[in-house]
Amino acid sequence: MKITKEQKLKMAREHIEEGIPLSELVKKYNYNISNVKYQCALYQRYGAEAFKKSGIKTYTREEKLEAIKRNKTGTSMRQIALDHSHWRYHL
Repeated sequence: MKITKEQKLKMAREHIEEGIPLSELVKKYNYNISNVKYQCALYQRYGAEAFKKSGIKTYTREEKLEAIKRNKTGTSMRQIALDHSHWRYHL
């Protein structure tokens, strides 16, 4: 079953605002814990707006090369994605 944007937002709010443990959310939504953590990080950084936008972001060659360089120096792909989400949510 696919998790909707509304469910992702609700999940993040439940953890951040209501203090529901991640382990409970994983069971409740049948969702991977790393994905739950990512949704919470998106919510903390960008708020509910992060879950309202839709569409596919096209990245420039420079943005892609920057992401590759950061990954090669040890930055996780999740962190890179989180850092680059502002291009989507704040344009």
